[in-house]
Amino acid sequence: MLPLACASFGIFGVLLVLVGTYQAPLAAALDLDLAQTGLLAAALAAGSAVGTLGTGPVADRASRRVLWLAGCTLGAGAGALAATLASLAWTALGLVGLGAAAGALQTASNASLADRYGARAARPIAAAHLGVTLGAFTGPGLLLLLARPGGVAGGFHAVAGAYALLAFGAALVPESHRQGLQGSDAVRPPWSTIAPFAAMAVCYVGFETSLTTFATPWATSVGLAEARGPRAITAFWLGLFVGRAALLARGTPPGPALLAALSLGATAILAFALALDTSRLEWALAGIGLCCGAVFPLLIALATRAAPGASGTAAGAVAAAGGVGGMTGPWLTGLLGDEIGPRGALNHLLAWSAAVGLLAVWIARRPRGTRPDLC
Repeated sequence: MLPLACASFGIFGVLLVLVGTYQAPLAAALDLDLAQTGLLAAALAAGSAVGTLGTGPVADRASRRVLWLAGCTLGAGAGALAATLASLAWTALGLVGLGAAAGALQTASNASLADRYGARAARPIAAAHLGVTLGAFTGPGLLLLLARPGGVAGGFHAVAGAYALLAFGAALVPESHRQGLQGSDAVRPPWSTIAPFAAMAVCYVGFETSLTTFATPWATSVGLAEARGPRAITAFWLGLFVGRAALLARGTPPGPALLAALSLGATAILAFALALDTSRLEWALAGIGLCCGAVFPLLIALATRAAPGASGTAAGAVAAAGGVGGMTGPWLTGLLGDEIGPRGALNHLLAWSAAVGLLAVWIARRPRGTRPDLC
């Protein structure tokens, strides 16, 4: 199960950097301003939110293999649609479908790993999420290479083909783990416990997606070459990969205190990078990524631990909340960027990142018997 989950997350990682990597050629092909570019990133996030939230309850009651096959089929079709580049609307619709496919597979993976490993799920979930960072780290270079012979459409066609190949793997891998509780026996998740993690997911994914989408405009706004944008995206996701791998090396289960430290550290680095108008953009984003690497897997692991018997619903709710952040963050950043410039617009992300850290501090300070924790 773990290799299949890693592969699906790897494709998702490529999708996360697709709009940012192709920002300039997409803008030229579809005549986009920054706000419309943000809408494309928001379309992908909207689809992801629908996919994660919609498949959560289904994953607790139905065959997850069927979910895998349906998600892969949707991803292949949506990638082919987006590759037509017929208009902004059709491209956005294709990205919605790609996001929904990725979200469905994300929920199926998170729930399956949570059920299989129980209280020890943080490390295998982090291992699966390494696929996201690996895909996003290698994605800019791969996407640019694919765009050389066939233009931007080549990248979309490659994603469609990857989902088609993944469908074969999903059909062959047996469901060897325990299914979620069925029908009337399913447990209603403790929403009041999950809600803080959902709120953190909104802020974190909005932060992450906005940085990825607007790295190239940030680079050009401070006088750097356009090529520095994709390099900065690669550096950011390399940092995320290392930070996520470090979570695997921990001998003790992590909790909310680690979330607080990492999120506030990322906030500080971004504040310095924006204030200093740095030309070392790649190093700044690598440091932010290093701090952020463990954040999202921890949010998923803590939420599923708080909802035994309904892990699919809990994982889907938190991931869908992240999709809401992914919709609103780039769109708002794009709107601000058209008014005050990309670098000025990115300043509002400091509040998003700081909110994650402050919520985590609040959870960590609650009495141990009243908080979800892995300790």
